[in-house]
Amino acid sequence: MIARLEVNSLDTDNLLDDYTQWLRDQYRIKRIGTSDEITTPSTNMNGDNLRILTGFAYLMMRQNLISAMVRINDLSIID
Repeated sequence: MIARLEVNSLDTDNLLDDYTQWLRDQYRIKRIGTSDEITTPSTNMNGDNLRILTGFAYLMMRQNLISAMVRINDLSIID
C-alpha cells in the first residue's frame, strides 16, 4: 500500500519560503565602483559560476561586445 503524504498549504508556503531564502543566500554581490557583480549559484559547462554585471560595468561590457561584433562584421566583408 502506498502511504499518502498530506501537505497543507501552510507547509508548502514555508517550504517555498525556506527554498527561496536558501537560494538567495547562494548569490554573492560584489560592489565594484558604481556597479555590482552578482555571482549566481548556477554554473556554465566549465563549472564556473555565472556572473551578472549591473550599472556602468554592464554598459562597458555591452559596448565592448558591440564593438567586437562590428569588427568581426567588418572582417567578413573583406575578401
